[in-house]
Amino acid sequence: MVENRPTAGGMIAAAAVSSTAPDGYTMFVLSSAVTIAQSLLKTMPFDPRTAFAPVSTAAYFDLLILTKGDGPLRSIEDVDDIQAGTKAALKAPSPKMARK
Repeated sequence: MVENRPTAGGMIAAAAVSSTAPDGYTMFVLSSAVTIAQSLLKTMPFDPRTAFAPVSTAAYFDLLILTKGDGPLRSIEDVDDIQAGTKAALKAPSPKMARK
């Protein structure tokens, strides 16, 4: 039986699974949103590092680093240069910025 709980970036489903008895039948597909939530939320009803045990990897996917099309960044080396202080200061949103 599948019980779909597609809200809050998986947090509702993760909380439900983390609070159930370990019966060997209850499974959860963890998304990166649940692990990222640790830096966005002040409190969580579970610790994703300890509440779950990995069984298998379902998929791999690429992440992209994006910038405005008319900006000065054209490569990852440009980002490295910014970090090294050779260009303007790097401004990027982060989960910690969202919590303020």
